[in-house]
Parts: sequence; structure tokens; C-alpha cells
Amino acid sequence: MVEVAVVCEVVANLFKGFTSSGKKISIGIISPYNAQIAAIKENLGTKYSTDDESEFSVDVRSVDGFQGGEKDVIIISAVRSNANRSIGFLSNSQRVNVALTRARHCLWIFGNEATLKSSGSVWKILVHDARVRGCFHDAQNDKDLVKSMAAALVDIDLLDIKIRLYSVLFEGTRWKVSVDDKFWKAMEKIKSIEIRKKAISVLMKLSSDSQWPHTGHITVPSRVSNQLTELCPVDGILHIVLTLETIMETSRYVDVMRVWDIRPLTQIPNLDPMFILCKQLDAFHLKEESSAESSHQVGLS
Repeated sequence: MVEVAVVCEVVANLFKGFTSSGKKISIGIISPYNAQIAAIKENLGTKYSTDDESEFSVDVRSVDGFQGGEKDVIIISAVRSNANRSIGFLSNSQRVNVALTRARHCLWIFGNEATLKSSGSVWKILVHDARVRGCFHDAQNDKDLVKSMAAALVDIDLLDIKIRLYSVLFEGTRWKVSVDDKFWKAMEKIKSIEIRKKAISVLMKLSSDSQWPHTGHITVPSRVSNQLTELCPVDGILHIVLTLETIMETSRYVDVMRVWDIRPLTQIPNLDPMFILCKQLDAFHLKEESSAESSHQVGLS
């Protein structure tokens, strides 16, 4: 699912380039597995033409399906990243030859570096050559691709990968970002990756915005604290529920944007229990800070 999201993001960027330049371009996406082909087609939807005669076309097929055909740009989705370093069909030299020789101008290969290098095939040579020529790119260094991967990973139980991606998303932002589990569980129920991406884009923008509260957003005062909740629109129906707080962290005050939930406005309940939990968390942080300072003082004496 992650590779599908990355492939679709790259196609979207190529389409942006096409709309700017107006130059005709044909794109072929090659995958060795029917399930992957179906997933890519489903995510691309009907946004792009599949007709070679159109100015911008995208064709998704198996390796064998591209036998004898050529495209301006070929994207190969290598799919697998597994414990035994198997690359399945792509270890077949005839299929590899077909896949690698379909591009007129540009060839992109998406896959797991470790799996491709450990396959003991031509893929290891290709990865090394790409690095030497400066053509190797880590998707985690591109925030747009990270956003797509994070949206795809919402409902996948790979916590270590998620944490790494989220740290990239919110690196160097105006506010420290704390995302509650309830938000991610709500995101799991959103089937559209595009809406997930939009929600993550909203969070990225808000985390770097110095203004609070934001113009045009709904604000909700609490009856149990002096905090203000902001409801940030995502797609006209869904709203992200968040608060801005200042907490003590390692002997200094830190501004934290807490992200609590995402749901339709009509389903957002009484927020007071959330504020009570928030106060308890703040008290816990203060208690931890106080205990640390006390231990430090005892040690000095």
C-alpha cells in the first residue's frame, strides 16, 4: 500500500509538470503482481487517460503486458520487502529485461533497497549504479512522499515506521506536535487516501503557523479550564480537533499542539472530558519535572 501511495504521488507530480509545460507525455507503470496493479488502478481512479493518443496518459500493466510496448516514462513497482529478501517474478532475467527496456526517456524503480541488493541479481548492480550516479533517492527525504506514505500507513500496524515518518512530517515546525491515538483510530476509518493526505496536510500547515486561533476556524471554550479548542475543517465535513498548550519540559516551557480527533462536526461530542484528561496530563508532566528536580537536588547534597 505504501508503494502504491508513492507511485500515485509521483504520477500526480508528473501531471502538474505536464499542465505547466503542455508537452505530451506517456507513462507506463509496471508491477509483477495483479493485486498491486489493481491497487494502483484503484488509487489512480479515472483522473488520467489510458489512451496513448491523449496528451497525458497512464497505463498500468504487468511485466508481460508491456512486452513490445514503450512509454516516455516507465515506473517499476518492485513491491516486495520481506524477511527472506525474495523479489519473486522480478528475479526472472527475461522479465527484468522487458521491464528495464520499456522507457524512451526516463526509468524510475520503486522498491526496498535491502531487498533489491540482497537478491543476488541485476537489481543489486542497478541500485549501486543509481547511487554512484546520484540517481538514488530515499522517499523519506521528500515531505510530499512522506505525507503520502503516512496516509497509506494509517491502518497498518507498523508503529516504528509510523513514528519515523511522523517525525519527518513535523520536523522543525513552530509547535511541538502530540497526536492522540484517537485521531489515528479515526483516520483508519477514512477509506480515501486523498482525504487522509488532506488531513495530514492540514496538520503540517497548522504546526508551522504562528497564528492561534486560525481565522475562519471554529473555536470552542471549555467550562473546566481556560483552554480553547479549535475545530479545523478538512473537506467540508470532517474537522480536526486540537488544542494549543504550554507545558514544562526539561526545565523549559514548550508550546504543544495537541491533536485529539477527526470527525464530522455533528459528531463532535462534549469536549470537557478531553480538557479534564488534558489537565491530568499536564499535572503528570509537572509532577515528573518536580520529581526530577528533587532527585537532582538530593544528589547534589
